[in-house]
Amino acid sequence: LRQMLLDAQHYRDEQAAYSKNARGMRRPEYDASLEALVPVIDGRQPVVMQAGTQREIERALGLAKEFKLKALIAGGSEAYLVADQLKAADVPVLLSLNFPHRTAAPSADADPDPIRVLKERVQAPKTPAQLAKAGVKFAFESGGITTWGDFLGNAQKAVEAGLPADAALRALTLGS
Repeated sequence: LRQMLLDAQHYRDEQAAYSKNARGMRRPEYDASLEALVPVIDGRQPVVMQAGTQREIERALGLAKEFKLKALIAGGSEAYLVADQLKAADVPVLLSLNFPHRTAAPSADADPDPIRVLKERVQAPKTPAQLAKAGVKFAFESGGITTWGDFLGNAQKAVEAGLPADAALRALTLGS
C-alpha cells in the first residue's frame, strides 16, 4: 500500500510537470489505477481503511499521517485501545456492529472458548461508549451482519453497555 501511494505521488507529479511545460518532455503514460489515487493523496477524497486490531489501526494511522490522507477506520473492534490516537488524528471510525458471538451450542466434550474470544465478546458492546467518551467520531456499520435484528440488537447492547441513546441514534443515522 505504501509503495502504491508513493507511485501515485510520483505519477501525479509527473503529470503536473508535463501539464505545466510539455516542451522537451515525453508524455507520461496514463495509469488508471494511479490516476484514481490522485484525489486520495491530494486529500480531496477520503480513504476507508479496514482495520480491526490495535496494530492494524496504528498502521493505518501511520500511513494516514505519512501521506496526509483523509482516513476513516472501518471495523475498529480494538479502537478503544487507541481512542486517544484516533481523537488526536481526528480520524473517524466506521464501527462494526457484527459483534462476536457463539455460533453453536458446544458439545459436552468440546474445549472451552479461549479467553481472548471471551474478552472480545464482552468488550464489543462497550467499545462504542468508550469511543464516545474519548470524543472519537464514529458511525455504526453492519460489518457483514445479515440479519437486521442482529444489527439493531447489537446497537441496543451498546446502549445497555453505556453508550448514550442519543449517541447511538446519531451513530445509526447521521454518522460521525
